[in-house]
Amino acid sequence: KLDDGFQSRSSAHDVCLLNCYHCRGCEGCQRRVKRDCMIRNLWIGLCVQVVLSSRIAADNISDHAHREFDRGFSGPALKLVINSNKFYWRPRAMLMGTLQAARFQNYSDIVVVIGGSSQDQVYKDGEITVVETTFMSYDLTGLSALWHQRNHPWVRAQAYLYLLDTVTVGVGFPEKFEALSTVNRVGYEEYRAPPIPSSNICLFGHGVVENYKNNFDVILSKQDGLWFEQGHAPRGVRRLDKFASNVTTLKARQEHGDPVDIYKTGYSRRVFWYPDLDLYKYILWDRNGDLLGHIQYMDIIRQSTKDHSFDWKKLLRWIGL
Repeated sequence: KLDDGFQSRSSAHDVCLLNCYHCRGCEGCQRRVKRDCMIRNLWIGLCVQVVLSSRIAADNISDHAHREFDRGFSGPALKLVINSNKFYWRPRAMLMGTLQAARFQNYSDIVVVIGGSSQDQVYKDGEITVVETTFMSYDLTGLSALWHQRNHPWVRAQAYLYLLDTVTVGVGFPEKFEALSTVNRVGYEEYRAPPIPSSNICLFGHGVVENYKNNFDVILSKQDGLWFEQGHAPRGVRRLDKFASNVTTLKARQEHGDPVDIYKTGYSRRVFWYPDLDLYKYILWDRNGDLLGHIQYMDIIRQSTKDHSFDWKKLLRWIGL
């Protein structure tokens, strides 16, 4: 027996090997001792490497966004994408004025998409990137432009905050934008938005753009766009959350005060506040066209909210697979 009382199951050779650690016995045992020491040191080195690698990995994956962009993705953490069209210069001027009043500093991170333009071009207006496109799909034009310009050095970013031009910002917006660029970054395939309807105001990672591809290269009417906002898939255009692997729900928008004729068209718009972003959206309820000088009434009620895109899972269940 060994000194601790347990029965030794070692062979005579093992006993000899143990003795050789102290007595430097036979040559064969000494070779085995050296071999075992080498193996032991290799195992210790491997364990240390695994521990260190785990610690480094833990530091690098402090949030989902950092995990994704360790793969070599380059670009700013966040771009502010403002969807507009060539007729809406008045709302754009109002939005830019509130950004200045709120002391927003990140003008190089702004991308303004102007739909219905006479030509396709990307240029700088001061620090701001302007994307002009002949394509026009009202509130969704900017999503199409992002797909086609996703690798342009002035457009490419790790994530995007998508706004419409009929928005103004509050004094807390710059701080929230900074947080979304640093400590509260959006993941590569993450989608964040308030519950629908939310006027398509949302955040999403670059991976969502890579996933949706040319989904938004379909011309939708203003009515189609309204149904899309309510959760439908008009003309097969699927919602952004369908292309995200992680969906985060923001706080619901809240109606803010009485309607106001902010653009001096003679028509008042309802005002909604987005608490997570400190944004204010102005909506001409159940109508459109005040900025163009001709009013059209719209159907804002549609009963079904089902996505009518093809469902492979339902087909497989139907055939018994």
